Amino acid sequence: MSRSLCLNPRTVWALLCGVTLCLVAPAAPAVTYSHMLYDDEFQNMWTNGSWRAEVDAEHETRVYNGVHSMEVTLKAKGAVCFLCKNGQNLKRHYALVGWIHGGSEGGQDLRLVLTDRDGNILPTAHGLRFTSEAYIQGGEIAPQRWQFFVIPVSHLKLGPRDITRIALYNPTDETMPTFYLDDVGFTMQRVPLFAETGSARNEAPIRRTERTSYAVYTDSLQGGWEDWSWGGKVERNNQDNPAQGSHAILVQQEPGGGLAFGRHDAFPVTGYTALEFYVHGGDAGGQTLHVALYNDKSQLIHTVQVNNRDYVQGGAVEANRWQRVYIPLKDLRAMGLSITKIAISNAGSQATLYYVDAVSLVR
Repeated sequence: MSRSLCLNPRTVWALLCGVTLCLVAPAAPAVTYSHMLYDDEFQNMWTNGSWRAEVDAEHETRVYNGVHSMEVTLKAKGAVCFLCKNGQNLKRHYALVGWIHGGSEGGQDLRLVLTDRDGNILPTAHGLRFTSEAYIQGGEIAPQRWQFFVIPVSHLKLGPRDITRIALYNPTDETMPTFYLDDVGFTMQRVPLFAETGSARNEAPIRRTERTSYAVYTDSLQGGWEDWSWGGKVERNNQDNPAQGSHAILVQQEPGGGLAFGRHDAFPVTGYTALEFYVHGGDAGGQTLHVALYNDKSQLIHTVQVNNRDYVQGGAVEANRWQRVYIPLKDLRAMGLSITKIAISNAGSQATLYYVDAVSLVR
């Protein structure tokens, strides 16, 4: 079953009637479902296999899309569970996606647990923490609004197994506040993840900018910058996996190859403090990337390695998520200079694939 997200008909009716809606669902990428679990009712041979839970699959008051949503109250160690007795192979899909509403209170701390036909629990016995910045905006379930979630299949470690249960589990010893689910299913589309780079425990903080000062690439090359890449294939208008806007750059790079932004007239970086961009490690991650700037004589100024906790959270380019990279110009030894080229190169020993988006010089 294939289905695209659309506006709740009740929302459309309210807008047409001139009614002011105080709680509007946040924007999310347009998603086409390749395998639906719940859409007004259980779909594709999935049924309600919940335990220690009160589940109303025909709730009509808080609905994101269509006429019904799923109202869920989980008791201690309870779970809302999608059950398919014969199992489904879900590895070909990109992500589990859907909408969740925190009800009046919010703050639910859920775990995602899958079970295969042999009884193995995936991805771990403790499940995957649903309330993570990698999977839901803000890293928590908010009260009184709908939120979109994205959980890559690669994070679930499914392998070739047939999955019989997909459960959102309450790991606590108390009854959890009521929440709601709608339009839950799988997609083959590379939906951008929500994770942003930021300070983490025992990690050097990454400074954040108030605004972008000068764009080099946002959906397309900007301000006279050209593609001077070498040693690989660059697709500058890739629409499968943008971090923001509608396009990103898909890079397929040989060892020593470079994604390069160049211009014939040197650009003065006086007044700018950092180079900023977003990187996505594709399905593999672990890329060893170097960033270099070249001066007004096309000579190398300096090179730094992206895989550094000062520049990206965790110190590594990760698989299946976007991360913000922030490199101070002083680290690139370019303060007060003029530059003609910005290069992101593959310093590893093997060919690699990754994505880059929103390349800017910032104040």
